[in-house]
Amino acid sequence: MSPRRRRRARKAAAPAPAPRSLAHPLGVLLLLALVPALFVGWKAFWFLTDDAHIAFRYVAQSRAGHGWVWNAPPFRPVEGYTSFLWVAVLDVVWRVTGIAPPQSANPLLLLCGYGTLAAGLAMGLRAPLPARLAPHRLALLGLALGAVVANRTFLAWTSSGLETSLFDLLFTLWIAFALALRPGHDGDLRRTSAAAALLALTRPDGVLAVLATLGLGVLPMVRARRFEARRLAPLAPLLAVVAHLAWRRWFYGAWVPNTYAAKVSGAWPAAGLRWALCFVLEYALWVPLALGVAVAWRARKRALATLRDALTTSPGSIAAAVTVTAHLAYYVLVIGGDHFEYRVLAYTLVPLAAALPWLLGRLGARPATAYGVVLSAFALSLPIPWTHWTATRGLRTRAEASVMLVPLAPRFPALARPYVQAWDDLQAWMIPHLVGTRHQEHAVFYETLLAQRTEHPAPARLAAPHAVWVTTIPGTMSWDRSDLDVLDTGGLNDRVIARSPRRDVVIHKMAHDRAAPPGYVDCFRPNVDWTPAPFREDARPSPLTDADVRACEARAWPAEATPPETPLPAAPAGWTVTARDAFGHADLDGFTRAVDLFVRLPWDNAAAAVRRQPSRGVLLPRGTPVQVLEHHWLAGRARVRVADRPEALWVLSELLR
Repeated sequence: MSPRRRRRARKAAAPAPAPRSLAHPLGVLLLLALVPALFVGWKAFWFLTDDAHIAFRYVAQSRAGHGWVWNAPPFRPVEGYTSFLWVAVLDVVWRVTGIAPPQSANPLLLLCGYGTLAAGLAMGLRAPLPARLAPHRLALLGLALGAVVANRTFLAWTSSGLETSLFDLLFTLWIAFALALRPGHDGDLRRTSAAAALLALTRPDGVLAVLATLGLGVLPMVRARRFEARRLAPLAPLLAVVAHLAWRRWFYGAWVPNTYAAKVSGAWPAAGLRWALCFVLEYALWVPLALGVAVAWRARKRALATLRDALTTSPGSIAAAVTVTAHLAYYVLVIGGDHFEYRVLAYTLVPLAAALPWLLGRLGARPATAYGVVLSAFALSLPIPWTHWTATRGLRTRAEASVMLVPLAPRFPALARPYVQAWDDLQAWMIPHLVGTRHQEHAVFYETLLAQRTEHPAPARLAAPHAVWVTTIPGTMSWDRSDLDVLDTGGLNDRVIARSPRRDVVIHKMAHDRAAPPGYVDCFRPNVDWTPAPFREDARPSPLTDADVRACEARAWPAEATPPETPLPAAPAGWTVTARDAFGHADLDGFTRAVDLFVRLPWDNAAAAVRRQPSRGVLLPRGTPVQVLEHHWLAGRARVRVADRPEALWVLSELLR
């Protein structure tokens, strides 16, 4: 054999060199770029909410020696904050560093944002990938997590002063720990339990993770049909949740926070479904969801066998999937979403991003296809949220930003308009119902209150021992005034109002439908006026004593008497009737203005305004027969014909029987 042939034979027999790829260094660069990118986004979206100052007031009351209460004794303690752990962290930071919550909250939340990205990266690094995608893991994860850092909702909740970013971090950690849990490994179960306990201490809905973790600890004993007390030792961190629940019952006299009683008055799936769909459309989350459906469809024939294998080899994956599904279902079908912009859904973003390479690997995607899908998901998630941000970032006054509805469809090319119009219709329903209120509106509201407080501050010392201020906006103005007793008529920080029946209103507004029973507020003889007027404290003819306060809170307050409703009349064939007093307008633009009027004003005031100015619409008494000509479910409106009117009218479809 010639030397040339021998060299060719040796070359053919030698193993092929691994293909050189730029994916690995590219992935490192993409991941490193996330660090400054998140900081820049945090600075751009930095804001505080008035609601965050509710938690700040509890911390200030603790610093003043009263404990975590809304008003100092003799007022009864009430749990008007949502996050025990967040209040505790802010309290400790203030005591140790001297930095007050308004200054410390957002830097702490930024750190939580970095932690959430790190937890998502760890989750993605552990996910099994086929050989063809493994060299591209870092690059794909860098692109997917880059989409998270470009996500408006994620950026907004790395500030705000609320506990959202802490909740996102702990939920992501719990999911990562659950996915990595090895059956019979005490260390894995212990860290999963610790994450679940901290999650439940951050928000009450974290108890779902506690129940799932408890199931993970008990499952091996159920399968073995043998109880061993020592096997429960890794679940010890969950005892912190039990201890907190007992303390809550002892100190506040309730099993759940007062905020739950104030906000939740019955299942509201009509709101929750719109809220979730709007989130999916805004950030094109149908891409990872479609990939998940495709993976499930391919595995459908082995579904039961796969489930049995997972229960044996990776039960944490089943627990994580069930917990997240139950959590989302609870908020969508029961709570009806959330008052703040997708706040409760923010924790899903990082796990979805971390799962993208794994989903593509399960579908057998080639590297080029995988890059194309991840880049497409990234690109599709940008237009709607950033167009909205561009259109609203200049709105700086309360009048401009209140009930902030900005249609985006006209700003998009014709091909994309139907998609964006669906998003516009969802927003047209959600914003007047105070569901998913945009962060910009909360930012402007806080800045308005801060300017009011700066321009008209309260005096250093108040004259009355029980100076009582009645307000629906208690946070920013009074968070550090432990000498001022505040009656929160929204009910978040008042036990009596929180448990009063929901008002019968034209437009049900999330977390804003409670009212004080007749005479309740007057019982405390309020003597302070602040917003929007300058601070004023009036002298009472006789002082409000501790005994008076206790008597007002202890009294059995009846609900406001409402006249009994007569049965609705029968409607002619093909017609329906209005279930309540309704308002309508001949054109859609006028109807939108009327909706805004009824959102801003109480029903009586808004109805009087409509009567004074017929151009704003007409009032249809309860039981008016109407025939539906058009029905737009997404926007919650209908165009109807009224028997005695020549023109058709737009009305809220929820007011129709």
